[in-house]
Amino acid sequence: MKADVMKDDAASLHRPDLSNQKLRAMLLALIASVVLFVLIKPYLGPDWQRPGTVLMQSIAIGGALLLLVPFLFSIGKRGGYSAVPNKLFILHVAASICGSFLVACHAVARFDGPPLMMLAALVLLMITGAFGRVYANRVFAASFAMKPTPFGAHDDSTKAALKNLIEAKVAVLKRLDPAAKEAVFSVTLGHWLRRPVLSMAYARLAHRESMLVKTRQSLPRSGAYWRPLHLLLAWLFLAGMIIHIIVVTFFAGYAADGGEIYWWHITAW
Repeated sequence: MKADVMKDDAASLHRPDLSNQKLRAMLLALIASVVLFVLIKPYLGPDWQRPGTVLMQSIAIGGALLLLVPFLFSIGKRGGYSAVPNKLFILHVAASICGSFLVACHAVARFDGPPLMMLAALVLLMITGAFGRVYANRVFAASFAMKPTPFGAHDDSTKAALKNLIEAKVAVLKRLDPAAKEAVFSVTLGHWLRRPVLSMAYARLAHRESMLVKTRQSLPRSGAYWRPLHLLLAWLFLAGMIIHIIVVTFFAGYAADGGEIYWWHITAW
């Protein structure tokens, strides 16, 4: 056991870290790069002036692929597939920034249409992500084990309901993951894939417990709700990106709206 502890300590020493200062520098570099591109774009060749040219479409494809990397971070973290989630987080940030720059170059080739709305959603997505990393983590750290609402006094009926919820969670957990401990357990992607019904039952019980002890109310509103907003924006952006790709690839005639179809496509409906 001592060897295992020493091994875990050694692994923690080798965990890479992305400081808030480095993150701010990366975001400033992204903003400066986009502004610089907008300034020099008029002086570049004709292939840089329209979003559907071979060059700009290739840039967009590269950016889209990079922006899919954060979803791998989510799978690795929530699925428990990575022993060092920090590496995935750094990959998440780096791929997001590089992908955002490429997508921005593609979108600003023409300052109109749905791509700019997607770009606005991407900007909001990055703002909420940076907010969570720079500000919300400090809020969580400061409130750890010091949340007055969850740990405050409750009436007997609330205590009884909480006791019943915990007992129900323990009973479900014995079937879902017998080796896990209820106090530190959370449902991962692997649980959802192997036993979705039990995972749903446990997640519902955990949500009811959180609502009963008012976990979110113990944090500032901005710290409590940034993550749901970040995830919502991520899924909306992903949906918009997929719809955009489908439209320009299979419904090029609709996308062109009577104009020239000059980009690579499969059908011109």
